[in-house]
Amino acid sequence: MAKLLQVFTTPKIKEVEYVEVTKENIDKLKEQLKPNIETMQEKFIKICLDALDTDPTPQDEIKDDVSCAFTLSTLIKKVFNDFPVLSSTKDLDMKLFMDKRFQRITKPKLGAIITSPRTNTTLGHCGMFCTSERIANNNSKNGLWQATYSYDDWIKKYKNKLGLKIYLYEIK
Repeated sequence: MAKLLQVFTTPKIKEVEYVEVTKENIDKLKEQLKPNIETMQEKFIKICLDALDTDPTPQDEIKDDVSCAFTLSTLIKKVFNDFPVLSSTKDLDMKLFMDKRFQRITKPKLGAIITSPRTNTTLGHCGMFCTSERIANNNSKNGLWQATYSYDDWIKKYKNKLGLKIYLYEIK
């Protein structure tokens, strides 16, 4: 006689099903019971996507036309509550580079953070990839978090036209 495994089949545990104890049935049960755990990267993506077409910093602590780092670091802080809210792309890039929770990457992908840090003479910009090609960022014209750039457009403007460096990061 085969051993039977008792499986509860509804969330309220009103129904009980008995199935044969096999590795396959145990593996199925383990998969069903796995908690729905988000990685920090997944949480960051969700937060940034939920913020699209909104102003994540409605108090306007920093003027909308220069608040990209402030906005992005505010969104990062929703994932890591000890992350500082920064007003400079240069400071944000340095923090991402030094923080062990982030790593530089070489290719864009969904959820990657992009920075073009300011120099002494040129304002920088930053955002995050809301798809593998589109970049969500603070729209300086209206203060909304919007997908206003493609990666190619970013390279043309910030690297080729303004001479800024481009760095990409992901959450480890």
